[in-house]
Amino acid sequence: MSRQRTLMPLTRFDHWCEFHQKNPQVFDLFRDFANTARQAGRTRLSARVIGERIRWYTSVDTQGEEYKVNDHFWPYYARLLTGLDNRFSGFFVMKNKRFDSTVSEIVDFHNEVGVELMK
Repeated sequence: MSRQRTLMPLTRFDHWCEFHQKNPQVFDLFRDFANTARQAGRTRLSARVIGERIRWYTSVDTQGEEYKVNDHFWPYYARLLTGLDNRFSGFFVMKNKRFDSTVSEIVDFHNEVGVELMK
């Protein structure tokens, strides 16, 4: 599915789709760190906390590529994980003000690009 639009500026969702398609490993880390938080007894968490852990992990704890992820992308990852795994329903602090896509649109894009769902 091409997210490119004609005569209309790209939305944050469009930019996230492009990034997610090129960097599916970021979602793998997001999912892994969210699972770690759940297993540690957390019942609610901000997607930003996981995002900052991804930044730390890729810049300090590993020898490899550090991901330059836009701060505005973390809510998409939280919604994607919630849409794929109902154990995360209510886990993330979600703010709906002016969000430009639905959980189903995010999951649909994820499925369309053939990213491996749940390992």
